[in-house]
Amino acid sequence: MNFKNKLTCVLNYCSKTDIHVSQITAGFEMLKYQKIINLKDNPYPYLKNAFAYIHTSHFEGKSRAIEEAKIFNKSIVTTNFPSVKNQIIDNQTGIIVDFNANELATAILNLLENENLKYHFENNLTVQNATVSNNLNYFYQLIK
Repeated sequence: MNFKNKLTCVLNYCSKTDIHVSQITAGFEMLKYQKIINLKDNPYPYLKNAFAYIHTSHFEGKSRAIEEAKIFNKSIVTTNFPSVKNQIIDNQTGIIVDFNANELATAILNLLENENLKYHFENNLTVQNATVSNNLNYFYQLIK
């Protein structure tokens, strides 16, 4: 598969873990298109233009980064950390995989090869975001 024009992902990974970008991309001939951009003060332009958001974590509370990706209606692939199911509905608003490079790579490839799946996630996130927005507007009207 030719990834040159199709794949731009925002990948959030922990350097303390055993999963690194090169492990995820190695099996899919993506290494020559890989560009690591270090921490940015404003990551939103990258997120806005990304094909998907990839999140690897062993443990954390509610992930702000996942919430930001959801606001941008991005397809999300994340590892199965304890609180992730409070944010992502597997196969509805993203893909949850075990913590290993092969499963992450397979999920990313699945998104690349299946545009309907990508649109499915984006549409579900759009509806979810509209519901949250409507609920907030209702709440604001109540307190005026």
